[in-house]
Amino acid sequence: ILLQTAGIVLLTLCVNGTTTKKLLEVLKLTEISPGRMEEMKNALKTINVSHKKALIMLRHDRFLSDANWTYVSEHTKIDDPYRNKIVADKSMPMQSSIVSIGPENVINECPGCHTFVPNQPTNEELKLMTEEARLRVIKAMKISFWAHFERGVLTEEAVQILAGTAETISDRVLYMIHARDLKKYWTIRGVFPWLRECIINHGGGKELEEAEVLPPKPKAVWKQRFWWLATRSWFDHLMTFLVLLNMVPAITQLVVESNYPICTPDYMKFFYTMTAANQAFALIYLLEFLVKIIGRGCSDYWSSKWNLLDFIVLIITFVDVALVAVFGCNDNSGSGALNFIKIFRIVRIFRGLKLLKNLIPAIMTGINGRINTQLFLGYDVALGYICACDDVLKFLPHMIDNKRVLHKIRSSVEKERLEAVREMGILQKNHPGIAIAVKTRHASRSVLNHMKSTLNELRVDGLLDEKENDLLTIVLEERMKRLWNSPSYIAPPAPEVLLANLNWLYGHDELRDHIFKNATLLQYEVNDVIASTGDPPQGIYVIVSGMIRIDYEPLPDIVEDRAAYGVIPVMEIFKSLDFDKKITDYFSSGTVIGEASCLTGRLRAASVICETEGVSAYHIPLSVMKEALETFTDHFDSLEERLWRACGMRRAANYLTTLSSYHTIPKEKLEMLLERSCVPIGPEFETIRIPPYIQDVVVIEGMAKSADTGELFIAPAVIPKSCTKIRMPDNPKTSNRVLVFLQEDKKPDEDDEDALARCLIAANKQRRHSMPEEKLTDDEKPVAAPMSIKKQRRLSVAVNFGVRQKGKRSSINGIRRSSVYTTGSSIGTVETGQSERVLRRNVRRKSTAEAGINEEKK
Repeated sequence: ILLQTAGIVLLTLCVNGTTTKKLLEVLKLTEISPGRMEEMKNALKTINVSHKKALIMLRHDRFLSDANWTYVSEHTKIDDPYRNKIVADKSMPMQSSIVSIGPENVINECPGCHTFVPNQPTNEELKLMTEEARLRVIKAMKISFWAHFERGVLTEEAVQILAGTAETISDRVLYMIHARDLKKYWTIRGVFPWLRECIINHGGGKELEEAEVLPPKPKAVWKQRFWWLATRSWFDHLMTFLVLLNMVPAITQLVVESNYPICTPDYMKFFYTMTAANQAFALIYLLEFLVKIIGRGCSDYWSSKWNLLDFIVLIITFVDVALVAVFGCNDNSGSGALNFIKIFRIVRIFRGLKLLKNLIPAIMTGINGRINTQLFLGYDVALGYICACDDVLKFLPHMIDNKRVLHKIRSSVEKERLEAVREMGILQKNHPGIAIAVKTRHASRSVLNHMKSTLNELRVDGLLDEKENDLLTIVLEERMKRLWNSPSYIAPPAPEVLLANLNWLYGHDELRDHIFKNATLLQYEVNDVIASTGDPPQGIYVIVSGMIRIDYEPLPDIVEDRAAYGVIPVMEIFKSLDFDKKITDYFSSGTVIGEASCLTGRLRAASVICETEGVSAYHIPLSVMKEALETFTDHFDSLEERLWRACGMRRAANYLTTLSSYHTIPKEKLEMLLERSCVPIGPEFETIRIPPYIQDVVVIEGMAKSADTGELFIAPAVIPKSCTKIRMPDNPKTSNRVLVFLQEDKKPDEDDEDALARCLIAANKQRRHSMPEEKLTDDEKPVAAPMSIKKQRRLSVAVNFGVRQKGKRSSINGIRRSSVYTTGSSIGTVETGQSERVLRRNVRRKSTAEAGINEEKK
């Protein structure tokens, strides 16, 4: 048996060892697909670049400088594992293969004459390469989804939706993730939108959602007291309480008359009591009617459906009182009259319809809360998809080598990203409170992540003990957990707040006052053109609400000037840094237009068109900006430097992400690095010495030349770290500007007299200066251009889901002002003036938390 088993094993090994390879080749299981070849080639390129960088860096190491670098180079070099499988002939160059997968693999051997001729992939090979590239792109998107979830950009539910969609789409051949595949998550559907629409259109909900426009104060003195009473919120609450109180005798009399004989001595006493109560309530309803119709006026009173309902209830009440007064409790009045009286006593219960005025807002709040949750999730999903598209677009050239496949995939991703941005912009226009809630949670999470990173650095550097580190980590984790229960709606800020958020206004009160006094709020409709290609400078526009579209079409002069002189086109899109392709993108509130044109005086290179209705924007005229540029000319903190710094930070943020050295740095951290920057302007900066505490120098406009080697750097470009001094060459087309930013943990000394150091110190003080929190006076607020009453009402009140309005009312320009608060969430927000009770509660919570930490430390 042992000999038989050994023979079977030996025979099996011999047969399998000699036939398996041939069998796999016949079944074509050993063939390497073009996509895998391309992936291996890209990996080898990246590894070889890293290999060269390591050799160059280590040669300057003082301990390794005398090593045998020829041996190191040969010993550390790696070959392509697929070389023998893709090369048709041993003498053939490594780059040539039977499958053309890139610009270097475009030759093949002719079977007749055995010469190498140019070759292109067949349609089948292109399909196979495109499919494998598609799978890599979807895989990269999934990685991006989870990375953004870990950074707090996405909620758990949103990342599960995105990852699940990616898994489903990956099974569909040659199909990418489209915006329409995710649109159902931010589209309002179901019974709640239908119910809300019914209440608004037929239930008087529209009047309750809109801000109440108070009638003008009457001129007659005796009417002014009625006007004051009719416009108080407590008057409506008092009438609601009296209606509830009226339901008690109405229901009681109905029950008693249904179960007990009438016109008995005991019943008569009860009857007269109920009649007196009914007459008293009828008198109260009459007084309410007189107060409102005298105080508000007939036209204002009859314009409200709710007032019409109150009048109908008043008529029914007086008919009931008259019938009781005529017939009383007399059985001899006839069965018909008695039945008619009983019907009217049943109708008394319908006085409770007056309660609908306060009940419908509660119903609307519940419905809107559900809709808010759905829209919040949809905005989160759209945001995660756009971020993933941005990440993939950065790495596509490193993932795909074939130009045709790269163009096809890139066009698809860019198109779907643009559609998602447009959808998100429309969502933000229609429901700004939802977008602000998502952005607020994202910003809070980013701040907490930065604090956690700083805490970890303190622990690693030995500046914090483990016990204190654990306590602070617990506090930060608690704050992060609370973010998942953050409100799904936050009231939009006032328009002037967006204007005050301009970073070149921070820390300069005189400049801020000058801009605020001369800014004008303008209104645009859909398809209105704010600025066109070729327009001269018109000033600066700050988008307050709505969505705009920016279209850039390259002109030969613009492309040539950029390549030869570093003239960056005057526009707000920085996707293609060569500016040689047609680009379209969408922007919403907070976008600033026209800063570069005010600085350079050049014509615009892109048009700005309103994509939605109700676009509002602050306009700062060019004359105002010129006056400000001539007035605020501090040597190291001028307005010109502030404006160049704002433009340079946006340009550098988009350019640096294309460099391999910044690929691993998150966007938030890169923006924090750029915050510690300045743009040196002046004759003393014609030559700039780069000190060791500088992280990088980015050419954002024009050119710069290395004083050591004479190498010319044309914007956008980064000065190499080996360069210690740069000069600004003559530029006939534009001014030369560089953005200098500090290393993360370093800064110049306060006593340093170097001009660049003083410029960085001034910019750093500007960055630390926070925006003033005091409310703007009427004189400081920008002036609004004339508009219709309809537009005034639309702008003065953000009609959004999930908002209730209450509080003391005051007549300011005929608009009822109310404090806004959010319901249905564990974290409340008070937008206009926190009450003393809320402040005491917050202080008490803070004190309790601090006491717990101190006790834990002890």
